[in-house]
Amino acid sequence: MGRSCALGLWLLGTLGSRCDSPWVRPSRTVDSIVSERSESNQWLVYIVRCSNGSLYTGVTRDINRRLQEHNSKHGGHYTSSFGPVTLLWKEDQVDHSSSLKREAQIKRLTRPQKLTLIAGDL
Repeated sequence: MGRSCALGLWLLGTLGSRCDSPWVRPSRTVDSIVSERSESNQWLVYIVRCSNGSLYTGVTRDINRRLQEHNSKHGGHYTSSFGPVTLLWKEDQVDHSSSLKREAQIKRLTRPQKLTLIAGDL
């Protein structure tokens, strides 16, 4: 029965409380799991302003967690030196690959171009 539970979250509806796997919680519905997964799979690109005025660009799935990491000096080498940070801009992406491509594109911009992007004119 345990191996059957590992086949996927869709089994939750079929197996219900008979599932003995610690990874599947029968009290949760399939719909709630699907909506949680789709929200947590949303990638985004963000720009923050560091305490020295510099701009930092990154990607994440959870912007609140990432900002907390930056501000607690565990979010990256650069921002740990120049925190705290303030979120200036973010943009949703469809997947990790597109978010990394957009991040690279933004990092190639000059500072004035990034400020124009943040203002919504680019």
